[in-house]
Amino acid sequence: MLAALGPFWKDFVGLGAIQSDVYIPNQNGDEWYIEQSNFYRQVRNFNVDIRQTTTKKTAAFHWQVAQATSMTNVYIYASTDPGTTQMGLLTENGSGGFLSDVYISGGKYGIYGGNQQYTVRHFEIHGQTDSCIALIWDWGWTWYGLYLDSAPNGFSLLNPEADGAARTPTGSVYVMDSLFLNIKTGIKTSALKKDIKESTIIQLDNVRTSYVDTMISATDGSAVELPPATILAMSWLATSRLVARRSAGTAAPDQRRRGCPFREPP
Repeated sequence: MLAALGPFWKDFVGLGAIQSDVYIPNQNGDEWYIEQSNFYRQVRNFNVDIRQTTTKKTAAFHWQVAQATSMTNVYIYASTDPGTTQMGLLTENGSGGFLSDVYISGGKYGIYGGNQQYTVRHFEIHGQTDSCIALIWDWGWTWYGLYLDSAPNGFSLLNPEADGAARTPTGSVYVMDSLFLNIKTGIKTSALKKDIKESTIIQLDNVRTSYVDTMISATDGSAVELPPATILAMSWLATSRLVARRSAGTAAPDQRRRGCPFREPP
């Protein structure tokens, strides 16, 4: 158990309570390790509580890694204050990795950042004040067995710190065998463009929603609306058209094992 308690932890310096890489002060963004070559990092069996931390925009993990890395069986507790800037995972760049069985409660964002090609399995992300997952860039992320609950947005594929031409579209996301529950907007994304190379690709396969007002909302005002009752969306593909293929029904998806079961904060 790692808890941010006492005067030291409340004001600690750094991007995360646990860091996989460190920026060198006054070195124009240079770091200890090259993020695309930061291999062989492993984290397992941690409880991390940053709720009492006062440092702005801090995270439980600054996870800036590449291939042959993994995070497994981790519980993260962040503040649920409406004005919080905390994050569960900050992963602003990197090149691959595997994350599995992680529970994140609270924070402005559960996951914030970007990476070339993560694979994520069995994540439960609950009670964020902005988005369960905010991706500022990627090549392609695969998300399997997500349980996203009680937040304004499930995914935000828009960089909140960029505007206009600087806001380049996220690459692609593939979400399968997952549940969106009590989410106002399932996925916020940039408007689709004529050139597929400039568009965000969204693939949803066997995704169940319950009390989700809008499943996909684009910056041009186009949207895929859903009724508040449970509905199953299968094989929804957004490319250079708003909807290239979509089917929906009321059949329940296959029962999948949830990741980390809910655990009350210690």
